[in-house]
Amino acid sequence: MDFGGFFLFGLLALVLAVYFAYALHAVLIRKKPLRSHLLRLVVLFGLIALLGGWLFYTYGLNEPLASAAEGDLARVRFLLKIGASPNAEGVDNVYTALTGAADAGHTEICETPTAKRSRSLSQRRRGTDCYGMRQAQWA
Repeated sequence: MDFGGFFLFGLLALVLAVYFAYALHAVLIRKKPLRSHLLRLVVLFGLIALLGGWLFYTYGLNEPLASAAEGDLARVRFLLKIGASPNAEGVDNVYTALTGAADAGHTEICETPTAKRSRSLSQRRRGTDCYGMRQAQWA
């Protein structure tokens, strides 16, 4: 269910639009107080803002970082600077940006300061460093 977040975002946006039209009709035509509808509108808008922020972080920052780790050092640095996670998983939800860079042999991406501080969970499980070498090989 990769697109469940987008589906929920669209559904919430539709509910907000319909409820906004209903509240507008109730206030302007039926002369109901605005206060009774304002809290519901704020809650719906807040849910949409939270979900939208999560979708942007996941699909707007982290997934492009995992793709950019295939060799575009300038893009990797830019995405890390604006908040992408160096442990971002790609579309396969298995390999992180650092793992992908290491597997493809892009050592310059592994040597960025943020990448050096970060070791992904999958690398810890496999016992490898950013270069894909087993820790036992270093000894």
